[in-house]
Amino acid sequence: MVTLHIEICFVHVYRKGIAEMQSLFYFILIHKKVVKKFVCKLFCRYVCTIKLNTHMATKQLCKYEERVKVFCYEKAVEKQTAREFVLNHIPSDCARVLTLSADTFSFENMVLNSRFSKNPVIDAYEYDKEIYKKGKKRFDKLKQKHQELNFYLGDIFSVDFKQYDFINLDLCGSFTVELVNRLIASLQGFKGTIFITMTKNVRNTLLRKHFDIYGAKNMADFRDNVFPSMLKDYCNLDMFVEPYQYKNKSLNTNSTEMILFGFKNVA
Repeated sequence: MVTLHIEICFVHVYRKGIAEMQSLFYFILIHKKVVKKFVCKLFCRYVCTIKLNTHMATKQLCKYEERVKVFCYEKAVEKQTAREFVLNHIPSDCARVLTLSADTFSFENMVLNSRFSKNPVIDAYEYDKEIYKKGKKRFDKLKQKHQELNFYLGDIFSVDFKQYDFINLDLCGSFTVELVNRLIASLQGFKGTIFITMTKNVRNTLLRKHFDIYGAKNMADFRDNVFPSMLKDYCNLDMFVEPYQYKNKSLNTNSTEMILFGFKNVA
């Protein structure tokens, strides 16, 4: 009964505010031993919760590391072919390029050593600090030869897309409500060409719960019809090439199939 009273007092104080704390302090003075046991019990629960959350975070980190190994096929023949597909659609008058480089700069190297080597300024972004640190060493060497290459740590969606002529978003992720919203917001007023790489067949995404809002029948309908229509209606971007699809079979026969979209301003 005493423990129950303490729990009720804590709830009461939480709801009513500091003005109600005095009665709780008097109660604690009278029942010191019981309160001590109760506080110890709460502390144990708190520690257990921390351990559980830490364990879950570790498991999620392991899954992330595993996912990175699965989706980042740097040396895959198919991945290189996809890069060449994107490279061939860079406009001849391109002045500024925005990319997601990771720590490899594979696509950026191709641009710098292509017919555009003397033209575009390339701004490469990486969100993860550890990957950025790895990439910084490679970037410093590239920078000695190519002054037009820049490398930044940060969220690429915080950048003003309107200042670029060409964007290559090699996301390799799933369609989510947040991602779709951020893409549409970032592409407002964009007048150039953009390529977006995504996972083709998405299994788990909360986006499925909102098909009725988007007017999609299923995930395939959203990917193939609704998503391109949204970029055209809200961003004035037209899908000017058929989506390029590939699997990195040269490195893993069970690799996930990717889809590469190409959009261009139609104004």
